[in-house]
Amino acid sequence: MFYLILILYFKYNGMSSTNINIASQARYVYQYKNLKSKVMKYCANIYFNRQCLKQNLTPNYTKIKIPNVSPASILTKHKIVKLRIKDEIKFLYMKKEKLNNALYKHI
Repeated sequence: MFYLILILYFKYNGMSSTNINIASQARYVYQYKNLKSKVMKYCANIYFNRQCLKQNLTPNYTKIKIPNVSPASILTKHKIVKLRIKDEIKFLYMKKEKLNNALYKHI
């Protein structure tokens, strides 16, 4: 595993002359790359949701149809949308934490 860390260190710091000789090494490199890209995707989703909360925007996945148009139903709808975005952010943080633990469990 230490060898894998060295390969990735050299690869991403401009020393691309490192060769991967064994298939198991390639597997670890691709696993690391895939996990890292998933973490970055979750970070982007968290950023998007936080910006939606900040700017009072409603993403498509939070749209809820309530037939009544009374002031109470409108207020409830806005609160539900905010709650859903906050729950999504919590869920994404949990997924990101799990991936980070898998990514850096050797450290």
